Amino acid sequence: MSRNRTLSELRDQLRAEIGASPSVAMGVNAVPQMNHMLNRVQERLWLDYDWPFLWTETDIQSVDGVRYYNIPNTVNGDRIRKVMVNWNDYWYACESGIGPAHYNIVNSEIGQKEDNVRRWRIAENNTQIEVWPIPESDLQKFRLFAYMNCPRMVSDSDRALLDDNLIVLYTAAEMLASLKDEGSAIKYDQAKIHFTKLKALASKGGSFVMGGEDPNPEPRKLWGRWKNN
Repeated sequence: MSRNRTLSELRDQLRAEIGASPSVAMGVNAVPQMNHMLNRVQERLWLDYDWPFLWTETDIQSVDGVRYYNIPNTVNGDRIRKVMVNWNDYWYACESGIGPAHYNIVNSEIGQKEDNVRRWRIAENNTQIEVWPIPESDLQKFRLFAYMNCPRMVSDSDRALLDDNLIVLYTAAEMLASLKDEGSAIKYDQAKIHFTKLKALASKGGSFVMGGEDPNPEPRKLWGRWKNN
């Protein structure tokens, strides 16, 4: 039971589970299919459960006059849980959502700028975040509390994010089912039991709070013309 196994190692484990020849030469034609299925199964398992070890904190530095910031490749833009802003060595919650009412205060459309950043949203291209107001300095830092992306394993040396046995058992169950092999049900049952055990271990520590409790429970300090509302 291990994470970070290479694609090549996962294939070797899969061959053993389905009773295929361990010789790479004997199964070279099956390699693309195995790679595809191992990737697809890992992506499904990545979606099926919020694995605590895949939550991450990623920082983005503000740039004077820049409204949009690229979401790092390691972060899944659809699963950003919250954003915080570091300003004058203090952390503040950055609220989600930007609309016309906010532009009426500081209009990003005409390039108006004002520190400090107070709100954020996913941009239309889904690869960037928009912040409001547009920063007028390089002195802020945005921290994204988000779920990691699930990169596709392409090269044999690429590593899996999730548990090797979990990925391999589910993949073996599918492959054996396609061959009408009765062993498919056994592998599927083993996979379900293993999945249940891993989830229990992951949640053993109790409720998972991304980034901990909000570090600034007091009313937000006033900056410029804003009030605490």
